[in-house]
Amino acid sequence: MRKIPAALNAQFNALLVKNKIPQRFHNHYLKWLRYYLDFCQRYRFSESNSQGLPNFIRKLKEKRQTDVQQKQANEAMHIYYELIRSELSNDKSELTKQPQKPDGVYEAQNSYRATPSRSKLQPGSSMRDSAQNKAAQTG
Repeated sequence: MRKIPAALNAQFNALLVKNKIPQRFHNHYLKWLRYYLDFCQRYRFSESNSQGLPNFIRKLKEKRQTDVQQKQANEAMHIYYELIRSELSNDKSELTKQPQKPDGVYEAQNSYRATPSRSKLQPGSSMRDSAQNKAAQTG
């Protein structure tokens, strides 16, 4: 059985508190998370995609877990998915931030500027039109 990484454990516990899950049930919710992660690894489901959840709940039913236990596992996984969504939104917000440059590093201003090519093409004409015109002029 997989062990939950310390950082995930702490974040998950924080969400349990935020979702007002009584402290006495926290170990049960962590157990369901551990079982779910193990289930996903064993049956090759994505841990971050909720499509595996119905299969997980079905497996719990096969293992004769009570309706209350199945409901608790389902709730635990929804809290886990909330954690995944918040991590993804944090990653996206990190991507949109401008990277800070270390002290003493400056960007060159206008270090490269493309010069427009001097083409003999008339506005609105294409290379094919130009070739046809040349052919007509020479032949």
